[in-house]
Amino acid sequence: MKYEVVVSFKPEVLDTQARAIKTTLDRLGYKSLSEFKVAKRFELEFPKGTKDADDLVASIADKVLANPVSEQYRIQKLEE
Repeated sequence: MKYEVVVSFKPEVLDTQARAIKTTLDRLGYKSLSEFKVAKRFELEFPKGTKDADDLVASIADKVLANPVSEQYRIQKLEE
């Protein structure tokens, strides 16, 4: 069983890395972008038959991968 966890800043948090990249893209002529975001992507894989894999992924994302103060995450189960 494979899962993808994408962690990004909450909308109210200033993403300075994304802002710097967006500024560079603007200078290079890519001015049609209205928004640019940076995120971290994690892929987790469990052996088939792992009990409560959905809950395990949520727990890992919540307690280890994302900072609950400034980040949000989404989980997607990938095809096996």
